Amino acid sequence: RGPARHFDFDVPYRKVYQAAVAQPQRPIYLQDGKWGPRYITAFWFAVEEGRPVSEFYHLGERERPPSGSIVISSEEPACAICDVIERSSVYTLYREK
Repeated sequence: RGPARHFDFDVPYRKVYQAAVAQPQRPIYLQDGKWGPRYITAFWFAVEEGRPVSEFYHLGERERPPSGSIVISSEEPACAICDVIERSSVYTLYREK
């Protein structure tokens, strides 16, 4: 199935991750949702490229990101009041209002 296996290799997550690290704000907040503990994927990509994992903050259950922060989320829906920066499959990168 080759190219049809994009979800298996975190291709949709990488798209929102790359859009997030291109933003100037730090930390980048990581919010888990329906698809389980996806924050670890951001940590994995960071380690792969030599980026400090301290640039990311894994939100706890029911913890909300601060106003103005950027968030990678797999929650559905990702946010109630926000500006969506990028969507890829089940992942959303947004700026919290």
